[in-house]
Amino acid sequence: MKYFISRRCGDKHTDYQTKDMLRKLVEGHFCILKVGPWLTYAYREALLSLEAMEVELLGADDPNLSRLSEILEKTMINEPKYWEPYYHGDDKQKAFKRKYSFSDRVRYYWPVKDIEEAKKRLFNNLSEIEIPLSLLSQYMPAQFYQVCKGSIKANPTDLVYSHINTVTGIYSRACGLSEVNYTRR
Repeated sequence: MKYFISRRCGDKHTDYQTKDMLRKLVEGHFCILKVGPWLTYAYREALLSLEAMEVELLGADDPNLSRLSEILEKTMINEPKYWEPYYHGDDKQKAFKRKYSFSDRVRYYWPVKDIEEAKKRLFNNLSEIEIPLSLLSQYMPAQFYQVCKGSIKANPTDLVYSHINTVTGIYSRACGLSEVNYTRR
């Protein structure tokens, strides 16, 4: 199958491309557009935006904060096998790349127990309070408009799925499909 695909229609990693560039790939018979780290990067963006709102709403000293970023960084430092071969530079540059690199090596750490627990705490914290629209506008502006329009709710799950759908929507439109929006059932 892999031989057939690569000989007949090609495949290509297509992370972080514009809709027009993706459309050109489709028109050039690249029928498999690999999304790879772009989706997990969007997931990370959404979670860190939620965490920023959590800190604003609960206060930086609240003992119930998820501390997701802190736990993620600690885990990556203690278990460097997924990022260390890829991130070079001094300690400051490596710290930046662990958090913000487009290659998104963070994706390998999401299933770690401590990180899973921090994500659950983050979602629980934000599910128990109403996220003000002004804060949502600051940290997740596209989702702010969707909440105002009534197409999603201002809860952590809808916000994360919506943010990821921003990326999947680019791929859908590039392939000539209508955008598929997440709606909670």
